[in-house]
Amino acid sequence: MKKILALILVIPAILFTSTDSLSHRVNVYAVLAHDSVEGEGDFGKGRPCKSCEVIVYDEGGKEISRGKTDEEGKFRIPLPKGGGQNPLRVVLEAGPGHKGEWEIVPHKSEPMAIEGESQKEGRPSHLSSQEARAPLEREIREIVREEVQNGINSLAKEIVSLRQTGPNFRDIIGGLGYIVGIAGIFLYIKAKASPKKD
Repeated sequence: MKKILALILVIPAILFTSTDSLSHRVNVYAVLAHDSVEGEGDFGKGRPCKSCEVIVYDEGGKEISRGKTDEEGKFRIPLPKGGGQNPLRVVLEAGPGHKGEWEIVPHKSEPMAIEGESQKEGRPSHLSSQEARAPLEREIREIVREEVQNGINSLAKEIVSLRQTGPNFRDIIGGLGYIVGIAGIFLYIKAKASPKKD
């Protein structure tokens, strides 16, 4: 009986210890914003990573820039010229054993050719009204692409935060209820199986 009571007390202690370790997981999210990397980091459930080191690596693993998070867990790290043209890895270090990473793959936009451009002299030939609109269309496409990317970045951030949430208080209490219920069933079966003393 003492062994079963000890088991009932040890299991919740193990569960609470494991949920505590989950609460120290580091979530990081970053986007490429022109000549810098912007993002934020937290420990889950809205607890920001304050004054934590953020390091940006290029695709070869070489450090190209670094900075720190602010009091809200946000960061903006300037990149060297041309630093955002290839894939980047952002690492947020929040103390021993607490590290989060985020990969950034920049969108490669191809230049749009203008019809009627003279290849020999590098100057436009006679431009029709449609050809004259091409630079305006290019600007509109770039604005639309940027706005769509901002929307995608917001959704990606929400997906990451939803995917990385740990158990809440209700889940923990429910789990403890299951454990107590199983222990009760075990004790009931053991009591029925043991011979009765007269």
